[in-house]
Amino acid sequence: MNKRYIITMSLLLLVSIMLTLVSCSGGADNTATSTDTTVDTAVSETLPAETELSDNLPDTKFNGEELTMLIRSEFLYEFDVEGLTGDIVSDSVYTRNRDIEERFDIRINIVDVTGSWSTQTQFLDTLSSSVMAADGAFSLVASAANYMLPTISNGYFMDLYAIPHIDLEKPWWSQGYVENMTIDGSLYLATGLASINFLDNMCVMFFNKSMVESYDLDNPYDLVNNGNWTFDRLMEMSSAVTGDINGDGEIKVEDRIGHFTYGNMLIALTQSFNLDFSKRGDDGYPCITYMTDRMASAFDKMTEFYNSDDMLVYKNAGDTLSLAASMQNIFSEGNKLIMSQVLSSASVMRDMETDFGIIPMPKYDDTQDRYYTCVMENLTVLGIPTSAENPELSGILTEALAAEGYKEVTPAYFDIALQGKYSRDNESAEMLELIRDSAWFDFAYLNSVSLGSINHLFNNQMYSGGSLASAFEAQKSQFDSKMAVLLDGYKSLKK
Repeated sequence: MNKRYIITMSLLLLVSIMLTLVSCSGGADNTATSTDTTVDTAVSETLPAETELSDNLPDTKFNGEELTMLIRSEFLYEFDVEGLTGDIVSDSVYTRNRDIEERFDIRINIVDVTGSWSTQTQFLDTLSSSVMAADGAFSLVASAANYMLPTISNGYFMDLYAIPHIDLEKPWWSQGYVENMTIDGSLYLATGLASINFLDNMCVMFFNKSMVESYDLDNPYDLVNNGNWTFDRLMEMSSAVTGDINGDGEIKVEDRIGHFTYGNMLIALTQSFNLDFSKRGDDGYPCITYMTDRMASAFDKMTEFYNSDDMLVYKNAGDTLSLAASMQNIFSEGNKLIMSQVLSSASVMRDMETDFGIIPMPKYDDTQDRYYTCVMENLTVLGIPTSAENPELSGILTEALAAEGYKEVTPAYFDIALQGKYSRDNESAEMLELIRDSAWFDFAYLNSVSLGSINHLFNNQMYSGGSLASAFEAQKSQFDSKMAVLLDGYKSLKK
């Protein structure tokens, strides 16, 4: 047991004791909220800084030079906080930015433009106009991977390996991303702990601890730790609890259900099963390797589960955010054993009366080497535009945001705010470290927008009852040609 883990557990115990005192004190809701803030502030004062790992950035001052970041308005909280509020995560972002400004004598200016999936054109127009005009307006850009990656071949971004002071081997950069998204020794967009969104978008499973005990099920934490948390176990446990609560002879959303999920989380399962959409060929470039025996077996088993009453694939008429909020409320009612959702759901279920735990998505079977964490495609990636006036200073800012995110923001979000306040037990704290360290990115999955939506093929055939093998064979030439075009775009940047 390492020193940092012991410190973290001690802090979690402190948070638990303080929250117990708060809950026993009674009083009106506004009093409880005020006390919660006090707890956050007290814990933040004892938060251990991870100073043992140096970012190796130069001891240089830049005379108040302004660096402008272009970011999504919808995720402003990742990079722009106006002042201290008492919220430990928000305050850590604010402190990180001010520390960087003081350390290098620079000023971070934030320009935010709407950049959801439906409004991506506005964001990309702002970016492309700046790059085409070579106006030097932006030193750094941060936005969604799913629509940023297709712009790489346009020559919008510099190779991060060629930028001074960026060290992509450091732990504040996702190594699962760096390894799989580097092409020809170059990486143009990166992700990691500069972004809270990286953590928010990790796909996990929440389980109802009371139902596990009531039905005498295996402890999910033990299953994970023993390497036995597999898809078969998920199906067995789900079958053990599913039941018709209202007696109408049908299993619907208001009934007791084993696995409560939605479409994107089924896609996430294909990644947690380590089903390769692509692999590196002998030439070092990714190629489509989708339809393997393992993929076929997983599809058949998933279809069986989908067609049973034991799994409910939830749908609503709203967007992904409203769907997530609705699912969180339903899970909080206490009659769903396991809910698949992104990790950020933990922060909005803090008032749930029944205790819940957090575990990784399962392996496909016992032969799988380890757990793999899927991160949703709209995670934030960072890049330095080719129009940036001072690439070296852009590199310093980029590395500093990631390094200080690792040292300041992530401990606040992960060790204290999430592990201590939301996940409610020490076992979930251990699980979250495993989940974070298991993040993995298949090149074709993350570039699905450029590859004819290959990530939706599995779900579409499962919903329709069609043959996955036939559907893939019918589209294989399209996938291959789109991959060739995508890689040609990368290759053209090296000429």
